[in-house]
Amino acid sequence: MKNLFILLCLALCAVGGYAQVNLVPNPSFEAHDSCPDDIGEINYLNNWKIYRESPDFFSPCSTVWYASIPNNYEGYQQPHSGNSYIGLCVYETNFLTREIAGIQLISPLNIGQKYYLKFSANLALEYSSINMNSSTNKLGLKFTNIDYSISQNPPINNTSDLISNGFITDTLNWTTVFGSFVADSAYSYLMIGNFYDNLHTPIIRYGGSPDSNSYYFLDDICVSTDSAYAYDYVWTGITEQNTPETITIYPNPARDWITIRGDDIEWLMLYDVLGRTVTTATNLQGPYQMNVASLPRGLYFLSAKTKTQTIYKKIVLN
Repeated sequence: MKNLFILLCLALCAVGGYAQVNLVPNPSFEAHDSCPDDIGEINYLNNWKIYRESPDFFSPCSTVWYASIPNNYEGYQQPHSGNSYIGLCVYETNFLTREIAGIQLISPLNIGQKYYLKFSANLALEYSSINMNSSTNKLGLKFTNIDYSISQNPPINNTSDLISNGFITDTLNWTTVFGSFVADSAYSYLMIGNFYDNLHTPIIRYGGSPDSNSYYFLDDICVSTDSAYAYDYVWTGITEQNTPETITIYPNPARDWITIRGDDIEWLMLYDVLGRTVTTATNLQGPYQMNVASLPRGLYFLSAKTKTQTIYKKIVLN
């Protein structure tokens, strides 16, 4: 899996005469050296670094429940794609808490070139002792020429190269944040987080204690010169693999039902082309029949995880 995602990130796909590439390596947080055994372990991911405080890495391979997927200490959420995502605390009432993650781009930006930027975010609301109870509209991406670290934090100077157009409030579905940026420097690094101080970070509080704290799950980050490619869902890693047939899926194309056969299937998820989860199932025993009769016709993506591997299949409903 690790080699597959690295190759996907680095590959150039010539379509219509344009080179398509995501300049962000490991964009959906799949490649990692170790599984998380605590929160705040984004450094276990390949390429990604802690730029400020302690961003979280969530994975189903975690050895502790609170850093796992889909259940963890911030709530319940399936990935937008693949198996993993990260999480950031981007606001606290009484402190300038800003968890920021950073990464070196595959190649520096070209000055004067227009780039298209995208990430997917999901609001985590958790009203227990950690009291994450607010949303904001200042979550975004920012380029830099400095490789920051936990000992040299990026400044919170109220500027960003991409932020959402409105408050990211959806706790069920993933929200896509998309925009463009004309490079004014040959930036080599990308950061994700909130780069605005508390005075310039508006929030919506939904409940819990009088203090307000805001936390988001994040997945699928892209920087590309091709707008359609940047917005497309497929580059994130939902692609078919040449793996042994440990899971059988039929018929495909399908109309009313899809049958999934395999041993020890821990979970499966069906996504639409916008990355929205359509159907999930866990701990399957024997053949599983998925009812797709009511779904709109078109292309979908199925991911299924066994004890030894995760496979991805394109599914056509006609």
